[in-house]
Amino acid sequence: MVWDNALTMQNGGSQLDGSGLFGRVVSILETSRANVVRSVNSEMVAAYWLIGREIVEEGDSPTKEELEQALRKERMMIEEAIAHYGGKGYGG
Repeated sequence: MVWDNALTMQNGGSQLDGSGLFGRVVSILETSRANVVRSVNSEMVAAYWLIGREIVEEGDSPTKEELEQALRKERMMIEEAIAHYGGKGYGG
């Protein structure tokens, strides 16, 4: 089987193109994949923001050095969480 950029599968002499059922199914799957990526990215941003807020709220009126230390601590915790879940992001 050979796939080309026009959503065409060639297998022997038969051909399925992007204009029929196959094309609609591929379109649905691609749209779903894009939506999942956006959703995961949004959730990761929210999680990072919440982590940062928790770290900053631990102290009173942090200095610049304390904020930088908190950012380093946040990065370290995020890296540990990513390693724990076995990959980049929630998708692994």
